[in-house]
Amino acid sequence: MLAVISDIHSNTEALTAVLEDIAKRNVTRIVCLGDVIGYGPEPESCMDVVMEKAEITLMGNHDYAVLYEPSNFNIGAESACFWTRRRLENEEDAAKVFGIQAPDTDVTSGQVDAHKYRLVCERLHERFPGMQTIAITLRGSISASHNTWSGILWDQGNIYIAPLYDITHIVDRVGGGDSFMGGLIYGLLTYGEDRQRALNFAVAASCLKHTVFGDFNMVSVQEVEKLAGGDASGRVSR
Repeated sequence: MLAVISDIHSNTEALTAVLEDIAKRNVTRIVCLGDVIGYGPEPESCMDVVMEKAEITLMGNHDYAVLYEPSNFNIGAESACFWTRRRLENEEDAAKVFGIQAPDTDVTSGQVDAHKYRLVCERLHERFPGMQTIAITLRGSISASHNTWSGILWDQGNIYIAPLYDITHIVDRVGGGDSFMGGLIYGLLTYGEDRQRALNFAVAASCLKHTVFGDFNMVSVQEVEKLAGGDASGRVSR
């Protein structure tokens, strides 16, 4: 027998009740038609349970909205999507994937101490000795549209820390990580051994990406270098 579930919307209590009822029946397969998250207060636990129980899970429009951008949503549903996104993205990758946590760090406070991530880099290197260069973006979440942004680069035992940017009016966060890595690759190829300059370029490039809609970073090298050089005035240059 096949059981079909959908529209869970981050409601762990309701999901648990449904699964308990399914367990009483002769069900061998569970399929989820989407909208695991959105609206409710417990997106993490619902995602974990569905990933464990469902053989197939489709992406619903609320799932899509959290991953990308909400479209044609009412204000309540849109706000819930942004809130859910903050809940899911505040977990640092090293902590979530490898169990390596920066000490005394709470990204939801909006303040991220870059120096504490040196330990994360060193432990990653201990676990993966072949990794000679490690880069981590540092996002402090003040609100869905207001973040701090920086990054660190660990290179064969040396640590480099980028300036901290205060992004007060985010247009689109999609592509922030891609623009950081693209900028870092460009910086490492262009600036040679100047690791600090390469990191500053990458963080400035991804900072500017937050002001551009879509996943492509429509900024020039000159604009990135200007911001990386300390000019955040926003004045029009002719």
